[in-house]
Amino acid sequence: MHRGTRGHPLKLFYPDPRVSVRAHCFPIRVILLWNRLPVSIVSAENIQMFKTLLNQVDFFYAMFGKA
Repeated sequence: MHRGTRGHPLKLFYPDPRVSVRAHCFPIRVILLWNRLPVSIVSAENIQMFKTLLNQVDFFYAMFGKA
């Protein structure tokens, strides 16, 4: 269920990491990346289209923080 007003309707729940170690663990990082994807990629018609569109995304912000 999408409760926000921005982004795509398939956002994942982001748990509040109270410990800084948990904030940098793999599942949390993946949730943040998924929630930042554009609607056009998330709502791709099939897996091949999803992969093609995903290869066009610049993940610079994911490696080095917000730019």
